[in-house]
Amino acid sequence: MMMQVCFDVYGNDQAITFAVDRGELDLNIWEPIILKNIFDSFSILTNCITLFTEKCLNGIKANKTVCLKNAENSLSLSVVISFYIRVSSS
Repeated sequence: MMMQVCFDVYGNDQAITFAVDRGELDLNIWEPIILKNIFDSFSILTNCITLFTEKCLNGIKANKTVCLKNAENSLSLSVVISFYIRVSSS
């Protein structure tokens, strides 16, 4: 659902971009499509985020043991360690 909403918002953004690009002088005859797509995107994003939170995020709890194990075994720690090795060797 989230991906479908994102694709729809992306399409609205493209329509807005084309409409803004085609506007001449200060009279932009494309304002109706610009405003319609902006408010449509606001509406579907708001509804999607609310629904996603209710159906997917509420009740999720982190498993601290697994998170700590993953953090300790992460390759990203090698970046921090290499910095200290470089500093101490110079």
